[in-house]
Amino acid sequence: MSLVPKGKELQAFTRVDESEEQVDFSRRTVQEFFKNDIVRARITGTIPNLPNLHVSNFIESILHDVFAEDVDFTECDFKDTLIRGALFERCSFENCTLATSFFSDCEFKGCTFYNTAVHSSEFHRVRFTDCNMKNLLIKSSRFLDSELVSCDVNNKIMEMSTLDNTRFVATNIQLQTITGNFGLTIEDLDGASIRSGRVREGYRYLSTEDIESELLKDLWSPLEKLRM
Repeated sequence: MSLVPKGKELQAFTRVDESEEQVDFSRRTVQEFFKNDIVRARITGTIPNLPNLHVSNFIESILHDVFAEDVDFTECDFKDTLIRGALFERCSFENCTLATSFFSDCEFKGCTFYNTAVHSSEFHRVRFTDCNMKNLLIKSSRFLDSELVSCDVNNKIMEMSTLDNTRFVATNIQLQTITGNFGLTIEDLDGASIRSGRVREGYRYLSTEDIESELLKDLWSPLEKLRM
């Protein structure tokens, strides 16, 4: 995983017809650039912690080799956007929507995804470390060669998604994370326990014998039993 070095100068390019035009930050401030939606732009370098950044949306844009620290992306939407080679440290993605976007070779460290919605997106070689993922829901997405390490999860986190060589390390999951998705195997769980339900409900941690007994219950469909 090759990530952008910290401190690299911010550069932005806007698409004009079939060509690119670099934003001249000597004539236009960074604050002005991020004050509105970012549409069909390419951004690289260090994204600053601006008070107005959370009102921007990234649409049909490319963020590559970017670094962001303590940046507030609250209520910011990412749609049809490519993000690669990115490092986000202690950033807030609360109440965000990540839709039909592609993430590759990225790392999120100590970030918050509270009440965030993700759908129809791809995550290739993406690592989440010490992230708050409470009330996060991911639908119809794909994870490849990725991992969640020591993350705080209180629900099933994802459904109707595919996990290919994606590991949960010291990140407890809900049984429905197994039954509602494709590809999760016991080898993908490293120091991760399986809960019977959501944290806000009554739940317990399940043993192998407990899961085997679930297979005898009629409440699970044949496909859900196969995933278990």
